[in-house]
Amino acid sequence: MAGFRRSFPSSTLSRSLPVKYLIAGLGITALLAVLIFTALATDAQTTPPPPPSHVVFILCKRMDVSDLAGAQGQALRELVREGSAALVNTATPISRTWNRVLFTVAAGSPAKMPANFHGIFLQGEQYPRHSSAAEVIYCRRTGYNIPVHSDKMVCPQFALLEHDHLAAKLPGALLAARRSVLTVRFCTVTRDRVFSRYVATLAEDGHGVVTGTILSNSTSSPNAVAASILTGPPGLTVVSAASPGSKEGISGPTLAAELLHQSGDMSESCNVVLLGLTATPVVPLPAQWKRLTLLVLNGTSFHPGILYSPTTRTRGLASDTDVEPTVLHLLGLNVPSDMTGRPLEAVSNRVSADTVGYLRCMDRLALLNGAGSVAIMVPLALISLAVVSLCLFLQSTGKAKWQLTSWSLLSAQALPLALLIAPVLRPHTLAGYGLEIAAIMCVTGMVATVIAAMTQYAGTTVTTALFLLVLISDLVTGGTLVKNALLGGYALSGIRYYGVGNEYLGVVLGMVMFPLASLALSQEQHKNLKLGVAFASLLAALGWPGWGANAGSLVVCSVAATALLLPSNRRPFNFISFVASLIIGFALAFVFAAADAWLGGPDVSHAGAALVSAAGPRGPSYLWQIIVRKIEMNLALSVSHWLLIAAAITAASTAVVWMIFKNRLREVVTDYPDIALSWRALLWTMAAALITKDSGVVTVVFALGSATVVSTWVAACGELSIKAGSQQKQRPGQPAPGEESA
Repeated sequence: MAGFRRSFPSSTLSRSLPVKYLIAGLGITALLAVLIFTALATDAQTTPPPPPSHVVFILCKRMDVSDLAGAQGQALRELVREGSAALVNTATPISRTWNRVLFTVAAGSPAKMPANFHGIFLQGEQYPRHSSAAEVIYCRRTGYNIPVHSDKMVCPQFALLEHDHLAAKLPGALLAARRSVLTVRFCTVTRDRVFSRYVATLAEDGHGVVTGTILSNSTSSPNAVAASILTGPPGLTVVSAASPGSKEGISGPTLAAELLHQSGDMSESCNVVLLGLTATPVVPLPAQWKRLTLLVLNGTSFHPGILYSPTTRTRGLASDTDVEPTVLHLLGLNVPSDMTGRPLEAVSNRVSADTVGYLRCMDRLALLNGAGSVAIMVPLALISLAVVSLCLFLQSTGKAKWQLTSWSLLSAQALPLALLIAPVLRPHTLAGYGLEIAAIMCVTGMVATVIAAMTQYAGTTVTTALFLLVLISDLVTGGTLVKNALLGGYALSGIRYYGVGNEYLGVVLGMVMFPLASLALSQEQHKNLKLGVAFASLLAALGWPGWGANAGSLVVCSVAATALLLPSNRRPFNFISFVASLIIGFALAFVFAAADAWLGGPDVSHAGAALVSAAGPRGPSYLWQIIVRKIEMNLALSVSHWLLIAAAITAASTAVVWMIFKNRLREVVTDYPDIALSWRALLWTMAAALITKDSGVVTVVFALGSATVVSTWVAACGELSIKAGSQQKQRPGQPAPGEESA
């Protein structure tokens, strides 16, 4: 695509889109919805689970990758090497206390407990702020009669759940296990009674009573506990264990190793699920945890390697919502369709033969990304803004060459590309990580400047092409770079695991509008075909569930495509066109989700899974619930302090550019209709993002930021760059452009 060019005036755009196209789009969308729902409802298939066995779910108070080091980590290292392991987040950015995290693990989705939740109590134990024992309080609230046995525990707060009808809001998939022929037991091998009470919620029987055995810590040993579990009937045993290396009781890895050893000697079928938590049970959690925890699965159903999560579509990274579906699958029970997560799969570690080293590398990168969102991004943004502002000021006073300003702006535009490439260099420190990103930005800006001078393409067009080449190639090959990028990796918080996110979608939109608008208003042959191929590629890469995995991106890109294709054919883009393009995007989302549901199998993404759930027991109203949730999330994010900071930086940058170059900007808009068209199309596209995408405001902020950088380059360097390139291409003795007419 050539640089920014003059084209015919916008006054020639006179014809409008007929309303009949809108009605036809509505009819086609409705027909597609009916056909897809009918097909999915009649084609529902379930994978038969394995036969029941001993499944031991061991929860450690704290366990992460750091526990793999040293002599005390020997048992854990052996478990990782002999079984399947992954890193897992056990919290999402929802403000909640520690007991809610356990309910997330147990129920597969966040559950809000009463504020005065006190956990599980032994029979006869005093209940806080009451003069009666815990089981007496429970019976008063429910009317149940609980037999008094020393090995029973009760939870009076479950009575409040039943009374407030909150229990119906929990998926309660473990209740299916309790109602089956399988047994569910609970035991504790740690001296932390508070931690054990919270863990016991995983083994309650649905009526506030925990069945199982309470072992004496003073006399119990790993050998005795393992024998007690394995000699019982097959089923689920939930164990609260001590952290690796602690002296609070039997550690989880030690008990897991003993269970596997004894089950092998007894020829018993046994699977051990070992999960660590990283917070104290009495302190409220922050919005994001500082460390990923460790999940290890050993036994007859798992071979050595890495755990693969259909939820994250990533080897070695699982979601907390995958834990209970995995337990249910091991118990021989079908996973309910309304559960968020899906069973984990054990795959061979093709990335590295050293599973421990692979997990350590993933953990280090997750920590750097978690800390670098502020420690790296803010300094880089401020330095880039200062350098660009200085170059613009010097250029305006005639004290610096425009090439320096061009290089600075192109380097700033290369930040998203640098964030994709930097993790490949295996950074070890925050300072090194930031320096690597800055170096890649500078090199990319220099390369783009050289290519632009050689080809006469606009420098921003070259930078955009380099960025899209890397991004799309990565998305269609698994999205490894996007998952690990500082701007796209959210392993700690679990916001989004795979596909392009709102940040990179905004960057893409802000970059591509300018060269594509130039093409739309040009006189090139087959420009409509070129525009169609460009947007079809973006729609596939950003919207296909196996790659971009984002139905909202389909809608947004449909609006962007229509906002440029109509002016390319001398038709204005108005409100009716906007609504029609939204309908086209939703229709594409239905088609993509249906294809994903049919082709994805157990690896189906959330788009296909949502459609299957809506066609199944949840009904079409489930899709409306998703829409409402997106609207609520956007409203909440609109007042987020990080969003306001980003908006303030963008507004300040725009104000600085306007004050220095307001006359030049007016000239650019007048002389180059494609620049005005690109901003009009971008505004419509951002409106679609706000309406259809969760966290759409994030997309808007990054779209504005990237578009501002491109606009600044056009205003300050675009014309000079094109003239310089034209002069370099002249033959010796040939007059420069404009000299003949002069």
